Amino acid sequence: MKKIISLLLAVVLVVGCSALVVSAAPSPEVDDIVTIIEAKDKDGKTVEIILTKSEKTDDALKPTEDDEASMGQYDVEIKGTPEYPVTVKAKVEGVKTTSEVYILTKKADGTVDKIIATVIGEGQIEFKLDSACTILSVIADKKTATDVGTSDKTGDMTTPVVMVILMASVVGMAVSVKKIKA
Repeated sequence: MKKIISLLLAVVLVVGCSALVVSAAPSPEVDDIVTIIEAKDKDGKTVEIILTKSEKTDDALKPTEDDEASMGQYDVEIKGTPEYPVTVKAKVEGVKTTSEVYILTKKADGTVDKIIATVIGEGQIEFKLDSACTILSVIADKKTATDVGTSDKTGDMTTPVVMVILMASVVGMAVSVKKIKA
């Protein structure tokens, strides 16, 4: 009987601990770090700009300084033919009022432009596109770039639960041993 109880207790512990990991939700990922809020051309007309996260990284659009980091490279699709310059307001995850942000754009002919962005509020920047571009990269200071996308790990609660199960097992074992000696 004791062997059956100890086997059942071991099975409960193994299944209980495994279920915590198996049933855990995946950690959230931040894909859309940069989202266009609005874009207007020089005449004040709304311009539709679609950003899609680039599949490959373009070396020409990497940060130039050691204290900077990329917040993502995006393929740019501009609908219609706007009158340049186009003023773009964008939501950028992690940007604070003290952040230093700039945009690197690559035109169809391969030339790269550096555009200083103005931080207009928590998580919002504004910049001007002087001409069409095919890809852009948002560059920020390392502190801003590394704060983006951090989230609690799904398994952070596993250890306390396992400890509670372990303590319950020890108490159960102590009670069983006491009954055996009695």
